[in-house]
Amino acid sequence: MNSTEPRLSRRHYGFTLGEAVRHRLAQRRVARAARRRLESDLATFTTQADLDDLYAVLDRYPDSDTASIREILARRRLPAA
Repeated sequence: MNSTEPRLSRRHYGFTLGEAVRHRLAQRRVARAARRRLESDLATFTTQADLDDLYAVLDRYPDSDTASIREILARRRLPAA
């Protein structure tokens, strides 16, 4: 490193390592809470007619936008008896 290059400090990117870890953990907590709310909201779709209507709405949007919803619904499906 030559003398004209800025020296990287722990605060070079705006966070100390501890702050960055706490920030990342807080983001993950918020994401988990949002996921639980979505799962709870989707749990209200209980009848086949409800699910058919929901899938019809989801089909109007790109898969990239509806992937998390489809994944939650797929996990709820019961195997055929």
